[in-house]
Amino acid sequence: MKTFYYPNIDGFGQFLGCGAFRAIKSGQNKIDEIEEFESVDPNFFESDTVCRAAAAIAPESFNKSIDAHVFQQKSDSENYTGNSLQLSYFLALINLSKPLKLNNSENISIWCTGSVGLSDANKPFLKPVSLPGFSAKIESFVSHSSNAIFIVPAINISQTDLQPVLKKNDIHLLSVKEFAAKTQLPGQSIVIVSELELEKLAKTMFKFGFDLSKIFHFVKKFFLLLMFFILFMLCFYHWQHIKIIWFNYITKKEAYSLYKTVQDQISKKIPPVYFSSDRLPDNYRKHPDIEYKGMFISDYQNSLIGEMTLTHILSNSTFLLNKLGRVESVEQNSVKLATGSVDIRFKRNERNVIKEPVSGMSFIQIPGGCFEMGCNANQKESCQANETPSHPVCINSLWLGKTEITQKQWMKVMNTKPSVFQDCDDCPVDSVSWVDSKVFIHNLELLTSKKFRLPSESEWEYAFRRGNLSQNRLSNDYKRTYPVCSFGTDASGLCGLNGNVLEWCEDSFIKNAYDKHMLNNPVISNQGAVKTVRGISWSSPFPFSAMTSRSGYFLKDRFGDLGFRIVWEK
Repeated sequence: MKTFYYPNIDGFGQFLGCGAFRAIKSGQNKIDEIEEFESVDPNFFESDTVCRAAAAIAPESFNKSIDAHVFQQKSDSENYTGNSLQLSYFLALINLSKPLKLNNSENISIWCTGSVGLSDANKPFLKPVSLPGFSAKIESFVSHSSNAIFIVPAINISQTDLQPVLKKNDIHLLSVKEFAAKTQLPGQSIVIVSELELEKLAKTMFKFGFDLSKIFHFVKKFFLLLMFFILFMLCFYHWQHIKIIWFNYITKKEAYSLYKTVQDQISKKIPPVYFSSDRLPDNYRKHPDIEYKGMFISDYQNSLIGEMTLTHILSNSTFLLNKLGRVESVEQNSVKLATGSVDIRFKRNERNVIKEPVSGMSFIQIPGGCFEMGCNANQKESCQANETPSHPVCINSLWLGKTEITQKQWMKVMNTKPSVFQDCDDCPVDSVSWVDSKVFIHNLELLTSKKFRLPSESEWEYAFRRGNLSQNRLSNDYKRTYPVCSFGTDASGLCGLNGNVLEWCEDSFIKNAYDKHMLNNPVISNQGAVKTVRGISWSSPFPFSAMTSRSGYFLKDRFGDLGFRIVWEK
């Protein structure tokens, strides 16, 4: 182990000699050398600070298993004042566990001067010594040590004009970086150490080997960076999916919030109460990115019926909120609820179709449900006076004719040809009155021994909305009727609700009919000689809406755009 010297200068600038610190193992053979040293006096200088600074770099030096101690040359404390010896003590402490790195260290003396401090971040640093004494130390080093290095604070070098002395005696100034590049200790050299280079100096002079804690820190940092990189790449490649997950979370959260608000308000209002996409609970703030469809209705027992769908416009994902407060994703092959309709969902492959064997007529099952009937001015629709107000209606399940009654079907039952356009067996029969439709139904019942009727206008509109027709009406380029199902079917499997002929309904026609509607299966009958027709025809003006348009005709009127379809009461 190496001896680290520090020059001793008195108050008059006179060189008194060198003190020294040395790390000595117990039981060392050089007894005479050990006798020149004594234990370090902790009261002699601020040794505690130096020990903590050394422990920050080489904690192994303070391990109890190390059989070595730092000793101080005898009688130093009798002549020495100040703390500039701290650097030599610091290096001796590190030498307890770390051997010198350079090859010729046994032949070179190491002088040191400087005070050692420890920052709040537990980092050791080097402080300068007093200037008057520093110049004397340099001169004593030049004159007394021909084969040595002198480690000094950089601040002292910058504040002292040493160039003449150094040049005259061929003394080399080395930075810590230049010193680290040496494989052997250079004689007659001064190593300049800046304030924050104390740890770098120690690792230049001593063999530290592998620092397992730093290797662990490096590996930990590497894996953290690797995980961050992997996470970044996953987010980059799956960003769209992540956004959809987030939007779905927002939509489901909104659904639960809506249900809670609905439940709170129906308990405070007199039934029946209903909420729809355009009539949400009082003071409820819609989410700007979510579309609401459907309806909730509370009956006279405050029981909730209906359901609503919520669709986030940025993800196009739809969630169904049912009357029990459950939220579930709507499958892509499920038909969305039409605006204003609730409690009606089905899959296209679950459509129920039956054919009456005698007449050959096809009927589509329309499952029961609730919806908002009429024209809603809040949706910026062009509403006629007799199409308002919009109001909740619930309909039982029914079997509705797939098409209007055709000329061929009429001929089979009635054996007449009343239509204006008689050259088309598959076109809807026209020029038939409400009374004519009743006679047709009576004869069909006699022929088949089954029960039939006209649909109510609430059933007709419910079927239209449930069909979720993409067009509110067909083109009016045609100037006559055309074969049924020429333009395909709606989601329910029905044809022609949005065009071809007007369709007779069971109801009597009154302008304020919607004010008189009950909640369940409303129908207005026996209210005069004017009956209701629904939909639009090939001759209807374009402003009229196929879904909400309603008109009244005398029950014996016959026109080229009047027809009907029927309900099979199974």
